[in-house]
Amino acid sequence: GYYLEWKMVQRYIMAVLYFSTNGPGWIHSMNFMTSIGECKWRRAGAREKRKNVLANGVSCNKSWKIVDIDLPFNNAVGTIPPEISFL
Repeated sequence: GYYLEWKMVQRYIMAVLYFSTNGPGWIHSMNFMTSIGECKWRRAGAREKRKNVLANGVSCNKSWKIVDIDLPFNNAVGTIPPEISFL
């Protein structure tokens, strides 16, 4: 159904972001590209020591749709893919 379709598209877009920004070279994987649901791809409660900034990773709303992507100080380099606009 519709739920599975948009969920698959959402996960695909996040995979494109991961590989477009050198995901394998990130300092913290934040569970990206694992079997864990993309709404749990984050370092919950972890703080970066240099700036004391909370590194959230992916945040979702109550409907499990991604509403925020936060990758501070994580060595994410590359181009933000245009697919991100579909989130």
